[in-house]
Amino acid sequence: MSLKGSRSAWPRPVATYLALVCLLAVACSTPLETVRLAPVGPEWVVGFERDFGSGQGTLVEYVQVDEDIEHWTQRITIQFLEGVRTTPEQTGAALRGQLLANCPTLTWIVLENTPDSFLYEWRTAGCPGQDDQHEVARLLRGNDGMHRVAYTVRCPRMDETRRALWLDRLSAAYVIKGDVMRRVVVEEAGAE
Repeated sequence: MSLKGSRSAWPRPVATYLALVCLLAVACSTPLETVRLAPVGPEWVVGFERDFGSGQGTLVEYVQVDEDIEHWTQRITIQFLEGVRTTPEQTGAALRGQLLANCPTLTWIVLENTPDSFLYEWRTAGCPGQDDQHEVARLLRGNDGMHRVAYTVRCPRMDETRRALWLDRLSAAYVIKGDVMRRVVVEEAGAE
């Protein structure tokens, strides 16, 4: 039996359709992005985690081992805003507006602003119905959307040593392709 001049067992439209289905399956299995954050140690646990579904993003909040999402003193937040195409500065301005609506005495400071990153901090004190908080955070532009990584304490002002540590950690964070089943990567102590 000669293969010369033989034709595929599949008619051309069916073969094309199957090839497209295979390409779509590969594209759908491509992991979305996440943020890599420097090691934070074993004293942190997931307090809240939610995948809002395709095209919506994710939110993971870490708290200290002996605390929970309702009763925390320190919190790490990693948020993915899937599909957001605004600049980090524009996303930060929208966040600032939301915070100001809830607390008109909000203190907001921009620490660094580049086309792909927006480092900022905010503090609240004496806001009705809210605990005093101080947060340092960074917005990172990715290919799949916007990423927000933040460290928050429940107090009017974070001590300078802790603030410097977290500003360094946030400044070193970067976007990576993530595991579709594990969208947030917080490296374990000793990993590297």
